[in-house]
Amino acid sequence: MVDESKEYPWYNLKCSIAEFMIPKLEEYREEFIASGVCIPTWVSNDIKEPYSDKDVEILNELWVSDLDKMILAFKMVLNFNTAKDESIPYNESEIQKGIDLFAKYYQNLWD
Repeated sequence: MVDESKEYPWYNLKCSIAEFMIPKLEEYREEFIASGVCIPTWVSNDIKEPYSDKDVEILNELWVSDLDKMILAFKMVLNFNTAKDESIPYNESEIQKGIDLFAKYYQNLWD
């Protein structure tokens, strides 16, 4: 049997992307929580300026929750291919939700 990942490096691009993105998103999440350098206003159209402390807390929680969904989606993609972690389920709907959030908020992931 041919190992497609070695024979055709492009064959499983989504796993290569997942391998790259998981640690990047995890580090971004931790840095965001630790630093609190911004108010993630992009996660809700319902909360308007001026922002109360409670508003900022809600926005931060929404952003961290969305980051968690993105991270889990990439982990599910990678784990489906490697089956290294039985605690990570494979759920195509959840994967799509996480990937959609990643695409939606791509511009909000600072460089």
